[in-house]
Amino acid sequence: MDQQMESKLRVLHQALYQALDFPDLSTGYTNFVRSLRERYHPVGVRDVRIAELASGLKFQVDLGDRLGADVYYGYYQEYFDAQLLLSLIHPGATVLDIGANFGYYALSAGTKVGKDGLVLAFEPNPEAYELLERNTQINQLESIVQCHQACLGATDGETDFYLTEESSFSGIGATGRAKIKQQVRIPLHRLDSFLERLQIPTIDVMKIDVEGYEFAVLESAQTILENSPDCVIMLEVSAKNLDQHRLVALIEVLERLYRLGFQAFRVNSTELTPLKTPAAISEIGAANLFLTSTNSSQHQELQDSYQRLRRFAFQGIAPELNIVPEPLLWRHSQDPLGYSKLHGALLDACLRDRQGRIEAQNRDIQRREVELTKLKAEISRLEAKLKAEISRLEAENQALKQELNLPLRAKIIRKLRG
Repeated sequence: MDQQMESKLRVLHQALYQALDFPDLSTGYTNFVRSLRERYHPVGVRDVRIAELASGLKFQVDLGDRLGADVYYGYYQEYFDAQLLLSLIHPGATVLDIGANFGYYALSAGTKVGKDGLVLAFEPNPEAYELLERNTQINQLESIVQCHQACLGATDGETDFYLTEESSFSGIGATGRAKIKQQVRIPLHRLDSFLERLQIPTIDVMKIDVEGYEFAVLESAQTILENSPDCVIMLEVSAKNLDQHRLVALIEVLERLYRLGFQAFRVNSTELTPLKTPAAISEIGAANLFLTSTNSSQHQELQDSYQRLRRFAFQGIAPELNIVPEPLLWRHSQDPLGYSKLHGALLDACLRDRQGRIEAQNRDIQRREVELTKLKAEISRLEAKLKAEISRLEAENQALKQELNLPLRAKIIRKLRG
Protein backbone atom coordinates (compact mmCIF):
# COMPACT_ATOMS: atom_id res chain seq x y z
CA MET A 1 0.00 0.00 0.00
CA ASP A 2 1.35 3.43 -0.91
CA GLN A 3 2.01 6.19 1.60
CA GLN A 4 -0.80 8.33 0.25
CA MET A 5 -3.39 5.68 1.06
CA GLU A 6 -1.93 5.27 4.54
CA SER A 7 -2.33 9.01 5.09
CA LYS A 8 -5.96 8.86 3.99
CA LEU A 9 -6.63 5.98 6.34
CA ARG A 10 -5.11 7.99 9.19
CA VAL A 11 -7.51 10.86 8.47
CA LEU A 12 -10.49 8.52 8.43
CA HIS A 13 -9.41 6.83 11.68
CA GLN A 14 -8.99 10.15 13.44
CA ALA A 15 -12.62 11.00 12.59
CA LEU A 16 -13.76 7.85 14.43
CA TYR A 17 -13.61 9.79 17.72
CA GLN A 18 -16.03 12.42 16.38
CA ALA A 19 -18.28 9.74 14.85
CA LEU A 20 -18.98 8.34 18.33
CA ASP A 21 -21.00 11.50 19.04
CA PHE A 22 -23.46 10.62 16.24
CA PRO A 23 -25.16 7.29 17.03
CA ASP A 24 -27.10 7.29 13.75
CA LEU A 25 -23.89 7.36 11.72
CA SER A 26 -21.15 5.93 13.93
CA THR A 27 -21.85 2.26 13.22
CA GLY A 28 -21.90 2.77 9.47
CA TYR A 29 -18.81 4.96 9.58
CA THR A 30 -16.84 2.56 11.78
CA ASN A 31 -17.76 -0.39 9.57
CA PHE A 32 -16.76 1.56 6.47
CA VAL A 33 -13.35 2.56 7.82
CA ARG A 34 -12.52 -0.94 9.03
CA SER A 35 -13.75 -2.65 5.86
CA LEU A 36 -11.65 -0.24 3.78
CA ARG A 37 -8.61 -0.90 5.98
CA GLU A 38 -9.10 -4.66 5.77
CA ARG A 39 -8.74 -4.51 1.98
CA TYR A 40 -5.11 -3.58 2.60
CA HIS A 41 -4.61 -5.39 5.94
CA PRO A 42 -6.79 -8.54 5.97
CA VAL A 43 -7.83 -9.84 9.40
CA GLY A 44 -5.59 -12.66 10.60
CA VAL A 45 -2.82 -11.96 8.08
CA ARG A 46 0.21 -10.98 10.19
CA ASP A 47 1.69 -7.64 9.16
CA VAL A 48 3.97 -6.18 11.84
CA ARG A 49 4.74 -2.44 11.78
CA ILE A 50 6.18 0.11 14.18
CA ALA A 51 4.01 2.72 15.92
CA GLU A 52 6.06 5.37 17.74
CA LEU A 53 4.70 7.74 20.38
CA ALA A 54 5.88 11.28 20.90
CA SER A 55 7.18 10.14 24.30
CA GLY A 56 9.68 7.92 22.48
CA LEU A 57 7.97 4.61 23.19
CA LYS A 58 7.90 2.30 20.17
CA PHE A 59 5.52 -0.58 19.62
CA GLN A 60 5.53 -3.36 17.12
CA VAL A 61 1.87 -3.92 16.26
CA ASP A 62 0.12 -6.44 14.04
CA LEU A 63 -2.07 -4.79 11.39
CA GLY A 64 -3.91 -8.09 10.96
CA ASP A 65 -5.34 -7.52 14.46
CA ARG A 66 -7.98 -4.86 15.11
CA LEU A 67 -6.28 -3.28 18.12
CA GLY A 68 -2.87 -3.15 16.45
CA ALA A 69 -4.28 -1.64 13.24
CA ASP A 70 -6.37 0.90 15.17
CA VAL A 71 -3.36 2.14 17.13
CA TYR A 72 -1.12 2.21 14.06
CA TYR A 73 -3.60 4.46 12.24
CA GLY A 74 -4.19 6.75 15.20
CA TYR A 75 -7.35 5.42 16.80
CA TYR A 76 -7.50 3.89 20.26
CA GLN A 77 -11.03 3.63 21.64
CA GLU A 78 -9.78 3.30 25.22
CA TYR A 79 -7.28 6.12 24.98
CA PHE A 80 -8.90 8.28 27.67
CA ASP A 81 -9.24 5.31 30.03
CA ALA A 82 -5.57 4.49 29.45
CA GLN A 83 -4.45 8.04 30.20
CA LEU A 84 -6.60 8.12 33.33
CA LEU A 85 -5.06 4.90 34.62
CA LEU A 86 -1.53 6.01 33.77
CA SER A 87 -2.08 9.29 35.62
CA LEU A 88 -2.57 7.24 38.81
CA ILE A 89 0.76 5.40 38.47
CA HIS A 90 3.68 6.90 40.39
CA PRO A 91 7.44 6.19 40.68
CA GLY A 92 8.18 3.03 42.63
CA ALA A 93 4.71 1.53 42.11
CA THR A 94 3.96 -2.14 41.50
CA VAL A 95 1.63 -2.53 38.50
CA LEU A 96 -0.09 -5.61 37.04
CA ASP A 97 -1.20 -5.63 33.39
CA ILE A 98 -3.35 -8.73 32.95
CA GLY A 99 -4.18 -9.23 29.29
CA ALA A 100 -1.27 -7.10 28.11
CA ASN A 101 -1.50 -7.76 24.35
CA PHE A 102 1.42 -5.97 22.62
CA GLY A 103 2.16 -3.95 25.75
CA TYR A 104 0.69 -0.45 25.43
CA TYR A 105 -0.34 -0.30 29.10
CA ALA A 106 2.59 -2.31 30.46
CA LEU A 107 5.33 -0.33 28.75
CA SER A 108 3.65 3.03 29.35
CA ALA A 109 3.41 2.03 33.03
CA GLY A 110 7.08 1.01 32.95
CA THR A 111 8.09 4.56 32.07
CA LYS A 112 5.99 5.87 34.97
CA VAL A 113 7.19 3.56 37.76
CA GLY A 114 10.87 4.01 36.94
CA LYS A 115 13.81 1.89 38.09
CA ASP A 116 12.42 1.49 41.61
CA GLY A 117 9.07 0.16 40.39
CA LEU A 118 7.86 -3.08 38.82
CA VAL A 119 5.38 -4.01 36.11
CA LEU A 120 4.16 -7.60 35.70
CA ALA A 121 2.65 -8.14 32.25
CA PHE A 122 0.58 -11.30 31.62
CA GLU A 123 -0.27 -12.29 28.05
CA PRO A 124 -1.15 -15.92 27.19
CA ASN A 125 -1.56 -15.52 23.41
CA PRO A 126 1.76 -16.67 21.82
CA GLU A 127 1.65 -14.16 18.95
CA ALA A 128 0.74 -11.21 21.17
CA TYR A 129 3.28 -12.34 23.77
CA GLU A 130 6.01 -12.33 21.11
CA LEU A 131 5.21 -8.67 20.35
CA LEU A 132 5.09 -7.88 24.08
CA GLU A 133 8.57 -9.31 24.63
CA ARG A 134 9.98 -7.56 21.56
CA ASN A 135 8.47 -4.22 22.58
CA THR A 136 9.90 -4.57 26.08
CA GLN A 137 13.35 -5.14 24.56
CA ILE A 138 13.01 -2.37 21.94
CA ASN A 139 12.23 0.13 24.70
CA GLN A 140 14.94 -1.27 27.01
CA LEU A 141 12.50 -1.86 29.85
CA GLU A 142 13.43 -5.49 30.64
CA SER A 143 14.62 -4.59 34.14
CA ILE A 144 11.24 -2.98 34.97
CA VAL A 145 8.65 -4.90 32.93
CA GLN A 146 8.50 -8.66 33.55
CA CYS A 147 6.59 -10.58 30.86
CA HIS A 148 4.74 -13.81 31.68
CA GLN A 149 3.02 -16.03 29.12
CA ALA A 150 0.27 -17.31 31.40
CA CYS A 151 -3.40 -17.06 32.36
CA LEU A 152 -4.67 -16.16 35.83
CA GLY A 153 -7.53 -18.02 37.48
CA ALA A 154 -8.86 -19.89 40.48
CA THR A 155 -6.25 -22.67 40.49
CA ASP A 156 -2.63 -23.37 39.59
CA GLY A 157 -2.01 -25.68 36.64
CA GLU A 158 -2.92 -25.42 32.95
CA THR A 159 -5.97 -24.35 30.96
CA ASP A 160 -7.31 -24.51 27.42
CA PHE A 161 -6.82 -21.28 25.51
CA TYR A 162 -8.55 -20.39 22.24
CA LEU A 163 -6.42 -18.54 19.67
CA THR A 164 -8.46 -16.43 17.25
CA GLU A 165 -7.58 -14.69 13.98
CA GLU A 166 -7.65 -11.38 15.88
CA SER A 167 -5.45 -11.92 18.92
CA SER A 168 -7.38 -9.29 20.90
CA PHE A 169 -10.36 -11.68 21.07
CA SER A 170 -8.43 -14.79 22.15
CA GLY A 171 -9.23 -16.18 25.58
CA ILE A 172 -9.94 -19.03 27.98
CA GLY A 173 -13.49 -19.14 26.62
CA ALA A 174 -14.65 -18.76 23.03
CA THR A 175 -16.29 -15.32 22.75
CA GLY A 176 -17.59 -15.79 19.21
CA ARG A 177 -16.18 -12.40 18.24
CA ALA A 178 -13.46 -13.79 15.95
CA LYS A 179 -12.77 -17.03 14.14
CA ILE A 180 -10.95 -19.64 16.25
CA LYS A 181 -7.85 -20.95 14.54
CA GLN A 182 -6.28 -23.10 17.28
CA GLN A 183 -6.77 -24.42 20.81
CA VAL A 184 -3.65 -24.64 22.98
CA ARG A 185 -2.69 -25.39 26.60
CA ILE A 186 -1.37 -22.45 28.62
CA PRO A 187 0.03 -22.24 32.20
CA LEU A 188 -2.59 -21.10 34.74
CA HIS A 189 -1.72 -19.33 38.02
CA ARG A 190 -3.63 -18.12 41.05
CA LEU A 191 -2.56 -14.50 41.38
CA ASP A 192 -2.24 -14.72 45.17
CA SER A 193 0.11 -17.72 45.05
CA PHE A 194 2.05 -16.29 42.08
CA LEU A 195 2.75 -13.01 43.91
CA GLU A 196 3.58 -14.88 47.10
CA ARG A 197 6.28 -16.83 45.24
CA LEU A 198 7.70 -13.53 43.99
CA GLN A 199 7.51 -12.10 47.53
CA ILE A 200 5.29 -9.20 46.46
CA PRO A 201 3.13 -8.28 49.49
CA THR A 202 1.09 -5.41 47.98
CA ILE A 203 0.24 -3.90 44.60
CA ASP A 204 -0.69 -0.37 43.56
CA VAL A 205 -2.43 -0.70 40.18
CA MET A 206 -4.10 -3.62 38.39
CA LYS A 207 -5.53 -3.53 34.85
CA ILE A 208 -7.61 -6.55 33.70
CA ASP A 209 -8.82 -7.22 30.17
CA VAL A 210 -9.30 -10.96 29.65
CA GLU A 211 -12.39 -11.28 27.45
CA GLY A 212 -15.05 -12.13 30.03
CA TYR A 213 -12.91 -13.90 32.62
CA GLU A 214 -12.19 -10.83 34.74
CA PHE A 215 -14.15 -12.51 37.56
CA ALA A 216 -11.65 -15.41 37.62
CA VAL A 217 -8.70 -13.04 37.96
CA LEU A 218 -10.36 -11.16 40.83
CA GLU A 219 -11.28 -14.43 42.56
CA SER A 220 -7.60 -15.41 42.44
CA ALA A 221 -6.54 -12.08 43.97
CA GLN A 222 -8.56 -11.91 47.20
CA THR A 223 -5.58 -11.91 49.57
CA ILE A 224 -3.47 -9.39 47.65
CA LEU A 225 -6.43 -7.01 47.36
CA GLU A 226 -7.18 -7.31 51.09
CA ASN A 227 -3.54 -6.37 51.70
CA SER A 228 -3.60 -3.50 49.14
CA PRO A 229 -6.31 -1.03 50.23
CA ASP A 230 -4.76 1.74 48.09
CA CYS A 231 -4.87 -0.33 44.89
CA VAL A 232 -6.55 1.05 41.76
CA ILE A 233 -8.23 -1.56 39.56
CA MET A 234 -9.31 -1.05 35.97
CA LEU A 235 -11.30 -3.89 34.43
CA GLU A 236 -13.24 -4.36 31.24
CA VAL A 237 -16.98 -5.09 31.34
CA SER A 238 -18.44 -6.13 27.99
CA ALA A 239 -21.85 -7.73 27.52
CA LYS A 240 -20.48 -9.48 24.41
CA ASN A 241 -18.08 -11.46 26.61
CA LEU A 242 -20.37 -12.14 29.58
CA ASP A 243 -22.85 -15.01 29.48
CA GLN A 244 -25.18 -15.38 32.48
CA HIS A 245 -22.70 -17.51 34.46
CA ARG A 246 -19.81 -15.07 33.99
CA LEU A 247 -22.03 -12.08 34.73
CA VAL A 248 -23.27 -13.56 38.02
CA ALA A 249 -19.72 -14.57 38.98
CA LEU A 250 -18.41 -11.05 38.28
CA ILE A 251 -21.21 -9.44 40.31
CA GLU A 252 -20.44 -11.76 43.24
CA VAL A 253 -16.71 -11.01 43.27
CA LEU A 254 -17.38 -7.27 42.96
CA GLU A 255 -19.74 -7.50 45.93
CA ARG A 256 -16.84 -8.92 47.95
CA LEU A 257 -14.67 -5.98 46.86
CA TYR A 258 -17.42 -3.55 47.87
CA ARG A 259 -17.44 -5.15 51.32
CA LEU A 260 -13.68 -4.46 51.48
CA GLY A 261 -14.45 -0.77 50.88
CA PHE A 262 -13.94 -0.53 47.12
CA GLN A 263 -16.20 1.60 44.90
CA ALA A 264 -16.59 1.16 41.11
CA PHE A 265 -16.84 4.04 38.65
CA ARG A 266 -17.82 4.03 35.00
CA VAL A 267 -15.90 6.43 32.74
CA ASN A 268 -17.39 8.34 29.82
CA SER A 269 -16.77 11.64 28.07
CA THR A 270 -19.02 13.70 30.35
CA GLU A 271 -18.75 12.24 33.84
CA LEU A 272 -17.25 9.70 36.20
CA THR A 273 -20.32 7.76 37.34
CA PRO A 274 -20.26 5.71 40.58
CA LEU A 275 -22.00 2.33 40.55
CA LYS A 276 -24.17 2.11 43.64
CA THR A 277 -24.20 -1.68 43.51
CA PRO A 278 -22.22 -4.26 41.50
CA ALA A 279 -25.49 -5.49 39.96
CA ALA A 280 -25.52 -2.28 37.91
CA ILE A 281 -22.93 -3.82 35.57
CA SER A 282 -25.76 -5.87 34.01
CA GLU A 283 -26.94 -2.62 32.38
CA ILE A 284 -23.54 -1.83 30.83
CA GLY A 285 -22.98 -2.63 27.18
CA ALA A 286 -19.22 -2.11 27.15
CA ALA A 287 -17.02 0.01 29.40
CA ASN A 288 -13.98 0.01 31.65
CA LEU A 289 -14.63 0.23 35.36
CA PHE A 290 -12.25 1.90 37.81
CA LEU A 291 -12.30 0.66 41.39
CA THR A 292 -10.72 2.43 44.34
CA SER A 293 -11.12 2.11 48.09
CA THR A 294 -13.27 4.98 49.35
CA ASN A 295 -10.82 5.59 52.21
CA SER A 296 -7.71 5.74 50.00
CA SER A 297 -5.87 8.75 48.61
CA GLN A 298 -6.31 7.22 45.14
CA HIS A 299 -10.08 7.66 45.44
CA GLN A 300 -9.83 11.45 45.36
CA GLU A 301 -6.93 11.38 42.90
CA LEU A 302 -9.13 9.48 40.46
CA GLN A 303 -11.75 12.26 40.60
CA ASP A 304 -9.13 14.99 40.18
CA SER A 305 -7.32 13.25 37.33
CA TYR A 306 -10.58 12.71 35.49
CA GLN A 307 -11.47 16.41 35.61
CA ARG A 308 -7.97 17.40 34.49
CA LEU A 309 -7.71 14.90 31.65
CA ARG A 310 -11.17 15.25 30.15
CA ARG A 311 -10.17 18.64 28.75
CA PHE A 312 -7.84 17.14 26.17
CA ALA A 313 -7.49 13.35 26.27
CA PHE A 314 -10.69 12.71 24.31
CA GLN A 315 -8.81 14.06 21.31
CA GLY A 316 -7.40 10.53 21.07
CA ILE A 317 -4.01 8.95 20.55
CA ALA A 318 -3.31 10.54 17.15
CA PRO A 319 -1.41 13.58 18.54
CA GLU A 320 0.86 11.18 20.46
CA LEU A 321 1.63 9.44 17.17
CA ASN A 322 2.32 12.81 15.50
CA ILE A 323 -0.76 12.34 13.34
CA VAL A 324 -2.31 15.76 12.80
CA PRO A 325 -5.48 15.64 10.67
CA GLU A 326 -5.41 19.20 9.33
CA PRO A 327 -2.13 18.96 7.35
CA LEU A 328 -3.22 15.56 6.07
CA LEU A 329 -6.48 17.03 4.83
CA TRP A 330 -4.61 19.91 3.22
CA ARG A 331 -2.24 17.47 1.53
CA HIS A 332 -5.18 15.58 0.09
CA SER A 333 -6.55 18.78 -1.42
CA GLN A 334 -3.70 18.36 -3.93
CA ASP A 335 -5.27 15.05 -4.91
CA PRO A 336 -8.91 16.17 -5.15
CA LEU A 337 -10.05 13.33 -7.39
CA GLY A 338 -8.67 10.50 -5.24
CA TYR A 339 -9.69 12.10 -1.97
CA SER A 340 -13.16 13.08 -3.16
CA LYS A 341 -13.73 9.49 -4.28
CA LEU A 342 -12.79 8.29 -0.82
CA HIS A 343 -14.92 10.98 0.78
CA GLY A 344 -17.81 10.08 -1.50
CA ALA A 345 -17.52 6.42 -0.58
CA LEU A 346 -17.53 7.43 3.09
CA LEU A 347 -20.70 9.48 2.65
CA ASP A 348 -22.33 6.70 0.68
CA ALA A 349 -21.60 4.21 3.45
CA CYS A 350 -22.93 6.51 6.17
CA LEU A 351 -25.98 7.58 4.20
CA ARG A 352 -26.72 4.00 3.19
CA ASP A 353 -26.81 3.08 6.84
CA ARG A 354 -29.13 5.98 7.62
CA GLN A 355 -31.19 5.59 4.44
CA GLY A 356 -31.66 1.90 5.18
CA ARG A 357 -33.23 2.73 8.53
CA ILE A 358 -35.42 5.42 6.94
CA GLU A 359 -36.62 3.00 4.28
CA ALA A 360 -37.33 0.36 6.91
CA GLN A 361 -39.33 2.91 8.91
CA ASN A 362 -41.24 3.94 5.78
CA ARG A 363 -42.06 0.30 5.01
CA ASP A 364 -43.29 -0.12 8.56
CA ILE A 365 -45.45 3.01 8.23
CA GLN A 366 -46.90 1.74 4.94
CA ARG A 367 -47.63 -1.65 6.50
CA ARG A 368 -49.38 0.01 9.40
CA GLU A 369 -51.38 2.25 7.03
CA VAL A 370 -52.59 -0.82 5.12
CA GLU A 371 -53.54 -2.48 8.40
CA LEU A 372 -55.33 0.70 9.50
CA THR A 373 -57.25 0.88 6.20
CA LYS A 374 -58.32 -2.74 6.61
CA LEU A 375 -59.34 -2.05 10.18
CA LYS A 376 -61.37 1.00 9.13
CA ALA A 377 -63.11 -1.07 6.44
CA GLU A 378 -63.88 -3.79 8.96
CA ILE A 379 -65.25 -1.20 11.40
CA SER A 380 -67.44 0.28 8.62
CA ARG A 381 -68.72 -3.21 7.72
CA LEU A 382 -69.52 -3.96 11.35
CA GLU A 383 -71.23 -0.56 11.75
CA ALA A 384 -73.42 -1.24 8.68
CA LYS A 385 -74.23 -4.71 9.96
CA LEU A 386 -75.07 -3.32 13.36
CA LYS A 387 -77.34 -0.63 11.86
CA ALA A 388 -79.13 -3.25 9.74
CA GLU A 389 -79.62 -5.44 12.78
CA ILE A 390 -80.96 -2.47 14.76
CA SER A 391 -83.41 -1.64 11.94
CA ARG A 392 -84.56 -5.27 11.77
CA LEU A 393 -85.11 -5.41 15.50
CA GLU A 394 -87.01 -2.13 15.47
CA ALA A 395 -89.25 -3.43 12.67
CA GLU A 396 -89.90 -6.66 14.55
CA ASN A 397 -90.66 -4.68 17.66
CA GLN A 398 -93.12 -2.49 15.80
CA ALA A 399 -94.87 -5.51 14.27
CA LEU A 400 -95.12 -7.16 17.66
CA LYS A 401 -96.71 -4.07 19.12
CA GLN A 402 -99.28 -4.05 16.37
CA GLU A 403 -100.10 -7.71 16.95
CA LEU A 404 -100.57 -7.09 20.65
CA ASN A 405 -102.85 -4.08 20.02
CA LEU A 406 -105.29 -5.87 17.61
CA PRO A 407 -107.33 -7.83 20.24
CA LEU A 408 -107.59 -4.71 22.40
CA ARG A 409 -108.90 -2.65 19.50
CA ALA A 410 -111.49 -5.35 18.66
CA LYS A 411 -112.85 -5.35 22.24
CA ILE A 412 -113.16 -1.56 22.25
CA ILE A 413 -115.06 -1.56 18.92
CA ARG A 414 -117.50 -4.30 20.11
CA LYS A 415 -118.18 -2.43 23.31
CA LEU A 416 -118.90 0.80 21.49
CA ARG A 417 -121.33 -0.94 19.12
CA GLY A 418 -123.12 -2.67 21.90
